[in-house]
Amino acid sequence: MILQARASLEVEGGDVLSHVNGESLTQFVGLDAVLHNNVGKPFSMTTHLAGRKLNVELNLGDLHAITPNEFGPAADTSFHALSY
Repeated sequence: MILQARASLEVEGGDVLSHVNGESLTQFVGLDAVLHNNVGKPFSMTTHLAGRKLNVELNLGDLHAITPNEFGPAADTSFHALSY
């Protein structure tokens, strides 16, 4: 999550993610597939922490669209393509 993004205001460190788009989540591979397939679309997730259940509706942003991936020369130094 990006700090100050809506998700960071809804979800806290330590929350347990149990459902994404209404489906039970048991493995990280499943989460990765859901996130990959929902870039730019709304999705829902359910978290639990200390007896609190929270259902959150979010739009999944495209991290590649906001992350620079090419840099040029500056002050006798060359910056190369970087990812997040």
